[in-house]
Amino acid sequence: MKQYFYLLIGVLMINSSLMAQSTPQKIKTAVNEVKIHLQGAYITRKSTVKLPKGRQELIFTGLSPKLMSETIRMMTSVPLDILSITSKTNFLDRNKGTAEVTILQDSVKVIKHRINLLDSRINAHKEQKELLKKNQIVKGSTQNLSIQELDLATDFFFKRIQKINEQVFELEGELTEMNRELFDYKLQLHELNANKQPLSEIYIVIETEKALETTIELTYLVSDAGWAANYDLYAGEIGEPIRVKYRALAYNNTGVDWNQVKLVLSTADPIQSATQPELEVWSLSRYNNNVNSNQQVRDAETQDLNPYRGNVFTERGYNAPLTEEEKNTAFIRSILGNDYKGNVDYNTKYYQQYIRKNKPTQKIATQMINLPDLNAEFEIEKTYTLPSDNRPYSIYISQSTLGCSYEYVSTPKLDLSAYLVTKIVDWEDLNFISGKVNLYNKNEYIGQSYLDTRSINDTLFVSLGKDPAITVSRMKVKGSKKKVFLGSAQKSEIAYNITVKNNKNKPIEILLEDHIPISDDKDIVITLNESSSAEYQEEIGLLSWKATLAPNESKTYTFGFSVKHPKDKKVAFRFSGKGRVMGCPTF
Repeated sequence: MKQYFYLLIGVLMINSSLMAQSTPQKIKTAVNEVKIHLQGAYITRKSTVKLPKGRQELIFTGLSPKLMSETIRMMTSVPLDILSITSKTNFLDRNKGTAEVTILQDSVKVIKHRINLLDSRINAHKEQKELLKKNQIVKGSTQNLSIQELDLATDFFFKRIQKINEQVFELEGELTEMNRELFDYKLQLHELNANKQPLSEIYIVIETEKALETTIELTYLVSDAGWAANYDLYAGEIGEPIRVKYRALAYNNTGVDWNQVKLVLSTADPIQSATQPELEVWSLSRYNNNVNSNQQVRDAETQDLNPYRGNVFTERGYNAPLTEEEKNTAFIRSILGNDYKGNVDYNTKYYQQYIRKNKPTQKIATQMINLPDLNAEFEIEKTYTLPSDNRPYSIYISQSTLGCSYEYVSTPKLDLSAYLVTKIVDWEDLNFISGKVNLYNKNEYIGQSYLDTRSINDTLFVSLGKDPAITVSRMKVKGSKKKVFLGSAQKSEIAYNITVKNNKNKPIEILLEDHIPISDDKDIVITLNESSSAEYQEEIGLLSWKATLAPNESKTYTFGFSVKHPKDKKVAFRFSGKGRVMGCPTF
């Protein structure tokens, strides 16, 4: 009997030991470091874990639902046998009821009971009113009443019905407020439950030869995060260098906040192939086939930025966008379900707060940019917090002072202004990538431009806006417009004066540009008659003058041309570009 007893104790001890080893160990970790790529981000989490001898299952909880399981990597401070690594989505944690949820659910039940009681009282009053009306009809049709009796009866019915109407009015007002209160409670439940995403978990099975303590480092890639380059360019006086502040606009929409984490920004592809790359044929002509990055930015910016835009099938037979009122109604109905009442105004104070707090964020558009041949990484000195709210946050990268030269440029045919343009050199070693530039001239914000690093030149050109101290005019030379008939041909002539004046107290250099028409018809002959020594690019009709002006000095340049064509051919002699388009009132 003792042998059986000791055997039973031994079996229980073995089973207890096996159960202890097979019980999963749940581990909560914080995000330690994030390497943000242009698209996607690598997350690093660390935790110190005590492990018993034998096989053990570890569950890392509270991870992003946008985790890419094939990118999971694990490192330990001591050697371990890793038997398997998998990831799963945990839908249960999201749906666990808290004490606050339970209280709200109980409140909803109480309010719905009160609503039913109010409905019952209102219906009872309405039935009493209908009964009085029927009784009034019966009395009036079955017997003759004296005037005094009729007055008494009329007064009686008036007072009773008036009292019923007042009671119904008060009850219906109370019912409306009760329905609005019910909506507020259900909206709070929606905030606590419906908006929570299910989180991912990583399951790791390991085996150890002895009990030990180790630091586990997990890294994995998540989608729906990224960064774009953004620059602040500060120009000072002419002759001074340019100061460029390099920043990133980064966003996090992974479902998990990044709180005070170390950041690294990378231009590398986060999912690199294991296959050895091969060089392709290097053809310079391919640069000409690239789509302009500025156009790509404009195309991206014209995309629909409202992720909540919906459609409704109309009687006209096509999909029409929902109005804001229809969107609000659809949302309110989704919250209330069968408790929705079409005659109730649900625009409560709490709902207004909810709308302001949960205002839809813009969808992050994607643009294609060319990158330098070598990947770059920027380790950010400060720690940053990036909540998972799909909004861009500014991250400081570096600041540089660059050599540059300045020049004024004016195209008076299109704009009678002189624009200051800076030519920046020695920028290639700064790992710049294409991005938007905020321009400042002497700390005054003057607009936004775009830095396109695809250029194979070693100089970047950036416009710094207009300089009102330089005046430019373009006038037709009086008497220069002539029309002459030469047999079957017609010849027209015209000339213009371009005058530029430097009102500054220092000399300047300015480039002036204009053009004359070109012809793709052999019967239409265009001749440049006068150019004031302009540089002339005949194939495109471009005229350019480079002038150096002393303080308060002005110069005038004259150019003229003639157009000869058959009289039976109509020629649009005046230049007809797109021109300016503006709105104005109509009467």
